[in-house]
Amino acid sequence: TTNVSVFVNTDTPALPGLQLALSPNPSDGPVRLRVTADRRAHLRLELYDATGRRVNHTLPPLDIAAGAATHVLPLTGLAPGSYWLHVRTDTGTATLPLYRQ
Repeated sequence: TTNVSVFVNTDTPALPGLQLALSPNPSDGPVRLRVTADRRAHLRLELYDATGRRVNHTLPPLDIAAGAATHVLPLTGLAPGSYWLHVRTDTGTATLPLYRQ
């Protein structure tokens, strides 16, 4: 088994001032979302499967302060497969690939 961390720089016009990273990815256990922000932000997290259907798996919203923080995503019981994590703010959306083993 090979673990690969996927780091996606989302410091783009879609999410100005935010950088997001998921690790480990793929994972059969906990996954961490690392957020670096230049200001406070409210993040809404939505999970979609490979076919684009929203997964009925509750991910709590995150209120983050300026700086760097790591949040463990509650993915217990999520079936193996390919997913997309949509991170939404008031200013845009970033999409990160997430792989469950």
